[in-house]
Amino acid sequence: YEITDGYGQALYNFTIAGNSINTYCIVVPADTNRDTSNLYYAADQLRKYVRMATGYNMEICFGEQNADNAIVFHQEDEEGELGVEGFIYEVKDGQLHIYGTRRGNMYAVYEILEEYVGYRFYSTNATLVYKQRTADVAEGTYFKKIPELTFRVTRQTAGRNNEEFAFPRKLNGR
Repeated sequence: YEITDGYGQALYNFTIAGNSINTYCIVVPADTNRDTSNLYYAADQLRKYVRMATGYNMEICFGEQNADNAIVFHQEDEEGELGVEGFIYEVKDGQLHIYGTRRGNMYAVYEILEEYVGYRFYSTNATLVYKQRTADVAEGTYFKKIPELTFRVTRQTAGRNNEEFAFPRKLNGR
């Protein structure tokens, strides 16, 4: 594998509905705040890890797509069926749509990165475990997940000096 940004390139051909990832941009709602929004953080995490795996840096667009194809984030109401952490992702007409609430969009991103790109998030660092030549999120893909847990531990205090460890991803504490 060739080296991409200091990481081993995992994918030579990452596609969505058969379309190369380099034809995609990431679209977030126009009113998304890049400094405080979990949705923007999710979009930025997707961009970061796809760039590390493929070498392609997708643009994040606010409101309208700026490329032939798009990965579109949708902010859902927490009072709806998805709750605080649920998510749906689906591919329709070549576009990847991600529906989630406060943390649901982030969990959808991590699910996609694990399922298709080959990342594993065993700790606060990502690990590329499954290096592969190609991956495709096929047209018609539909995945919905509503966690059974009502609360995820995001911090843990341990050690003799009560050091604090942060778990920013979807890890559940003990």
